[in-house]
Amino acid sequence: MTDPLELPAFAPHERVCGNCKLWRAHSVHEVKGWVGQCRVQENRGMFPPSAPICDAFAPRGEVTARPSAVEEPKARRLKPIGPEVRRAGVAPAVVTEVARSTRGDEAVDLQLGAGMTRDELMDLFLEASGLAEVNLAPKWEGGVLQIMPQEASLQGKEVPVDAMFHKVVMIRDKLRTLEQKVNANPSLTDVQKVELQQLITRTYAALAGLNMLFRDVDPVARDDVRQIFHQALGAHDVALAPKWEGGSVQVVPKDGGQAREWPIGALLDRVVVIRDRFRVLEKRIAAHPKLEPGEKTDLQSYVTRCYGSLTTFNALFRDKADQFVGQKGDE
Repeated sequence: MTDPLELPAFAPHERVCGNCKLWRAHSVHEVKGWVGQCRVQENRGMFPPSAPICDAFAPRGEVTARPSAVEEPKARRLKPIGPEVRRAGVAPAVVTEVARSTRGDEAVDLQLGAGMTRDELMDLFLEASGLAEVNLAPKWEGGVLQIMPQEASLQGKEVPVDAMFHKVVMIRDKLRTLEQKVNANPSLTDVQKVELQQLITRTYAALAGLNMLFRDVDPVARDDVRQIFHQALGAHDVALAPKWEGGSVQVVPKDGGQAREWPIGALLDRVVVIRDRFRVLEKRIAAHPKLEPGEKTDLQSYVTRCYGSLTTFNALFRDKADQFVGQKGDE
């Protein structure tokens, strides 16, 4: 019995397929010796490792993305976050589009422990940014948002889903009024109006982030990556009240169906982003050089009333300085 033919080796500088990670040894040909296939150009059939390299050459030992032969699908349209104002004779604004990768199931090495797929990573980003188009599942209407401590002996907190969305609707209504007042203010230049409108639009986006809790899909479990996105998008570190540490948030349907559970940080991060966006808007108004004191008080009153609608979530914060302080609006 003869020994199997040894696979030939080539010096690192030799520009042959045997030094390419895309070439894969297959078998020994009676004339050619070792032959194999190219992982990218399979139509080339079997050829020896001494073949000259092509444009797809990927040196062994280096990280190189495999080129995709599949065309990227058309980007998915997302609904605008803020209110849309249409005027006669003016074309509507272009809707933001987000492309989805054809390699959604490919693993991504984040060097943060267990890996995750590209689709999961994109889900977490859209979840944190509030850019995702979320169709709210009808089964959550009439349900309850339960904030659960880790210790079963401690009392949780319940917020009716309908009541929470009523608060969101009322806050958006106050923001629209605030935006109209900014637009109509004669003291502000168009550039200054746009600057304030940008802050209002960012607050709309933060409110839209609450919708993610009510998607009819299981949340991605990677809370470590979720925290990174929220920090990058401006969610400052806030200390939870001790009773909520290690707790969770459950969305329970009205008819007692399958509940959906999220880590408590998913709710806290959204609430903190909303609070911080409002605080930035409030500070910008208070420090604006073109606004009279009376105008500042008038505009800030709408922010204060929005705070009043969000005091429901004050129980989450350990420090009083992190809480919402405001007057109740008409709800």
